[in-house]
Amino acid sequence: MRFKTMKTSGWGRAIWATGDVARPERTAALTGATAPAIGNRRSYGDAALNDGGRAIDMTRLDRILNFDRRSGLVTVEPGVPIAALAAICAP
Repeated sequence: MRFKTMKTSGWGRAIWATGDVARPERTAALTGATAPAIGNRRSYGDAALNDGGRAIDMTRLDRILNFDRRSGLVTVEPGVPIAALAAICAP
């Protein structure tokens, strides 16, 4: 997995961190990864910020893999936004 030094923040943009961030496109790249995960940054909390350290940005891992309408079970990658789930589950 490739890491790039970048500046990140949470939704409120009150706290910023600079560190090495990876943005994998496939879940296979996560095997053995040991860094905090960053989601879509829509929370006011800044728990995933890791100033001076490493983090993994999950936003490219945004695929809905399976949806069983009978059971309601959805299998997704870690970067799927809640709005995408609502779009298939709400109807």
